[in-house]
Parts: sequence; structure tokens; C-alpha cells
Amino acid sequence: MRKLLGLAIAAALSGSTALATDLSVRVVSDTGQDMVTVSPGATVNYEVLGLLSSDTDNEGLALFGFDLVFDGGALAQTDTPSSGPIASFVIPEGITNPAGFGGTADVPGREGDLVQVGGGQNTIKNVPENAPYPIAEAVVTGIGHTEEVLAAGSLLAPDTEGTYTLSLTNLFANVIKQGETEDGTYWAVEEAGVGTIENLTIEVSACMIVSSSPLNCAIDARQPSKPDGTEPAGWDSIDLTFTDASCLVGITPGDFLVSVHPAESPPAITDAVVDGATVTLVFDRLISTNKWTCVAHGGTTRCLGSLPGDVSADMTSAPADILYVIDCLNGVRTCEMWQCDVDRSNVCAPPDILRVIDLLNGAGVYEPWLNVSMPEGCPSD
Repeated sequence: MRKLLGLAIAAALSGSTALATDLSVRVVSDTGQDMVTVSPGATVNYEVLGLLSSDTDNEGLALFGFDLVFDGGALAQTDTPSSGPIASFVIPEGITNPAGFGGTADVPGREGDLVQVGGGQNTIKNVPENAPYPIAEAVVTGIGHTEEVLAAGSLLAPDTEGTYTLSLTNLFANVIKQGETEDGTYWAVEEAGVGTIENLTIEVSACMIVSSSPLNCAIDARQPSKPDGTEPAGWDSIDLTFTDASCLVGITPGDFLVSVHPAESPPAITDAVVDGATVTLVFDRLISTNKWTCVAHGGTTRCLGSLPGDVSADMTSAPADILYVIDCLNGVRTCEMWQCDVDRSNVCAPPDILRVIDLLNGAGVYEPWLNVSMPEGCPSD
């Protein structure tokens, strides 16, 4: 594609040797992570994100291309964008290599790789009377000034356990020169440099945490004690369910890593009770309020949070949580006990409304939790 696109935009090149900006890229999962743990043979959805280092020295991406290499097996073509700004880089609006925007697979000597994913916009202002593509009537400016999904696709994880990498190589790009307008005979472009490249790590494991109780990233909104300070309460254990009971044969507390976010000394695991494919981990103390407590094993992590009054689990205790608990009681919302049983009476009832107000205002020994937020997002998201 480099040669084909180079011919197509030759008239639009400025001839300048100075690089206006760099293009940095990240290969991540479709949830934005740079490392994922999956079971053997699982489908992994990924995205390639691109960001230009400057939004003042150029008017955005005119062309980009790269190769993708997976050391765990062959890659299928990436998806072809049908909408959004990157659709302007796809035939017939834009121009790509002969195999299409999704890249060329099975190039001799590079079987399994994807070669030259990407395309270019109609910066030469071609019209159908001259050539069948590129024929977009307008060029989209500003692409890459904020991080943009340049390409997306999926791959199959290997059947063999291990650590694998989806790597991006041979990146190249052009940007529209600063000051170009629709009034010109073409949009002059110039070469962009290669910035940082971050790849996606894929951990394949047959023994994964598939669920937890309480749920992953659950937030305990209940009182941390009675208003007089007696009966401290909170989560001091977590149930983790694995892919198979065989994963828990010989398991010990030392096989798990506990961490707290923001950082503090984590609770220790005093016992690991196995029941089939589920293990109950018992901590030596209650998890801390206004923090996340996370347990990791084999590349998978599950976290629990505590924020008194945060009935809505939006990571902030606020007056809206009073209405939220009312909705829980009226059946407008489906709520877990750790959300609506704020006074820990083992039933969601009208007194929980008053207890939310107590927590927000700092009644009794409570700290005032009004407008207090979790310091960071759930670490296992």
C-alpha cells in the first residue's frame, strides 16, 4: 500500500523534509487494556488507537498504514470502517492497498501477518471522471488530534497456555499541512514521524477467575458501623469461581496477590476454603473504606470497594443516592443488599433512607460522606 498510496498522493506532497508531528499508537483490547487474560481458544477483540503529538502543526491524518503481527497465530483482516471519520480512508471514498483497508494476509514469507492495514483520504480531490477512487467529496480534518480508533479486529487465542503479543510494526503516516483549505486544488500533506508504539499482551490461561461474589467492582454502600461506633462491619471475604475445579487443587492463600488502591498495606488472606470450582478467601480484617481491595491470580483480578452512602455505585456519595435507595425500595431499580440495606438490618426498608442521610451528613461517629468519591476507578475494569 505504501507504493500505491504514494503514487496517488504524489501531487499533494509538500516536499518538506521536516516532520510536522509524530503519530503514536496503542494496541489495546476493546475494553482499553494493554494486557488481557483469556482462556485457550477465546476470541480477543482489539483496537488500534492513534494520537498525533501536535494539533497545531497540522490539520490531522491524511494517510496511515501499519502491519500487525501476532506470535500466537494467524491474523484475519481487521474490520472495514463503514461510518465515522476513518471511513474516509476506505475505498471508494479513500484509497487502500488492493486487499482492502483490513490489510493483506498471507504475504509470501509473512504468512499469518497482516500487512499494510489502513488507507488514505482523497487529499488529491480526485473525481469519478478521472478514477474510480478516491472520490470522497470532502476531506475530514482534525483526525488524530484526539485519540482515534484507527482500526479494530479480533483474533483467536492459542490453545496453549502462555504469554503472547499482538505487535504493530512498520508504521507510517502523512498529515495535512497546517493552513490547507477546501479552496485549494489539493490538500498538501507531509510525512509524520513515528512516535511511541504500545502493543497488546495476551495471557492465555486455562485457570481463570470467571466470577466473584460480591460482584467484581461492587461498592459496599452500607454503614461502616452503627452510629455510636459499635459493631464495625464490612466485607472481610470474597468468593472466587474459576474455570474448573482442577484449578483449585492444592491452592493456598499464598497463591493469591492482594492489593489496595490507592496504595496501603493490604489485608492478609488467613484461609482459602475450596468448594468445587469456588474458593472463599478470608481476610484478616475488613476492607478499607473509600478504597479498592483487589485479589489477583493467574493474570485475572477481582476487586471490591467500600464507600458509605454510594447506593448508586457511581463512585460518589451524593444526595442522589437518597432517591436511588427509594427507587430500590419501590422496585423501580433492582438493587443488591450491599446497596439498599444501608443500616445492615438484613432487609431493605424505609429506615435505610434515613441512614443514607446520616452517612452523608456525618451523624454520630460517621465521617460526612457527602460528595466523597472513590479516588480512582476500579482497577480490574
